Amino acid sequence: MQEFRADKGSWTTPAFWQDALYIAGSGDHGSCDSLKSFDFAPSTNFNATASSSSSHCFGFPGGPPVISSAGNSNGIVWAIDAGRYGTAASPCGGPEVLYSYDATNLRNHLWDSAQAGTRDQAGAAVRFTVPTVANGKVYIGTRTEVESQQPTAKSRLRENPALLTSPSRVCTAGDLARRLGRISPDPSGSRRSRFANVGRGGASG
Repeated sequence: MQEFRADKGSWTTPAFWQDALYIAGSGDHGSCDSLKSFDFAPSTNFNATASSSSSHCFGFPGGPPVISSAGNSNGIVWAIDAGRYGTAASPCGGPEVLYSYDATNLRNHLWDSAQAGTRDQAGAAVRFTVPTVANGKVYIGTRTEVESQQPTAKSRLRENPALLTSPSRVCTAGDLARRLGRISPDPSGSRRSRFANVGRGGASG
């Protein structure tokens, strides 16, 4: 049994990969905290001092991290900053931002969906969304749109409220994967995606 203070406060779930714990808490409303990793050794348990942390500060409610890797190597940590969440009627809402980091050193920021202006911009933020990695793609839920993109090429399908009540976003690592060799691009083409209406539900806002 071990207990230590990992962040300012967390409303998210951590991830564990290659004897390291990853967590992106935020503290309370109006606060933020970085994505951190803590090393684990079976003989000594966790080192309570973070081994690395991101320079970006994730807003409330924090960003549940997800790891993609080639087995025990080439790890990428994906996390969403939904700190600008709002409602359809809220004037203060803004887009989610999907971040990726080198899992061995979180100071190494690889890519994010806000680094190129509106080119890769995600839909409106909702709280408690978790990235899902499958078949070379990273899926994230948003409030307002369905989108499929690479860091250098994007196609977007705006939400039809009558048909899609749980909009989602698809981000294929694309050029990032070719540069790092960490996620294989989808051979069928990153901008050819199929979506189906699954009824009401999804992440809460």
